Amino acid sequence: MAYSNNYIENKLNGVKVFEYKRASPAFRSLVIISKFRRFARFGESPNG
Repeated sequence: MAYSNNYIENKLNGVKVFEYKRASPAFRSLVIISKFRRFARFGESPNG
């Protein structure tokens, strides 16, 4: 897993499996339909 400037990239055996940008419209739309929707700004904290 690599993280830089809200951009996350996950690799498995050197092959990129998925990537996403935290706090992007796409990320937020997926959180809204997930079990984490009740947590305000889920996944957008700069720490932790």
